[in-house]
Amino acid sequence: MTTTPRTGATMLEAALRQIIREEVLAVLAEVEPAATATPGPQVRTYTGPRSLTPAEVAEKTGLATQTLANWRGLGEGPAFYKVGRLVRYDQVMLDVWMAERRSGPTPKPHTNHTTPHNSNGPRES
Repeated sequence: MTTTPRTGATMLEAALRQIIREEVLAVLAEVEPAATATPGPQVRTYTGPRSLTPAEVAEKTGLATQTLANWRGLGEGPAFYKVGRLVRYDQVMLDVWMAERRSGPTPKPHTNHTTPHNSNGPRES
């Protein structure tokens, strides 16, 4: 059986197309799961202390975010820093600020047993 040069070229071309198609499909099968996988959480590159948003500070302290904003304007409240328009609070500094406001138990009122309760002087028997 003899083939004309044109038929041999056509068969070779068809075989090459089939091989290329199979290779492309194999590569797509490897790439597609990675492309359809859900992206993981964004990685934070900042390695310093944890910074908190005003909303997180409000939740942690029980203060309103507007109170924190007012205090920032007055130069009061916990220390903060700005990155562009973003306001952030340092976790460690917030903890220090909170600790400075910690108070012990409420003291009992002092009673002086030597002072009579009646201003007219001691009672006579």
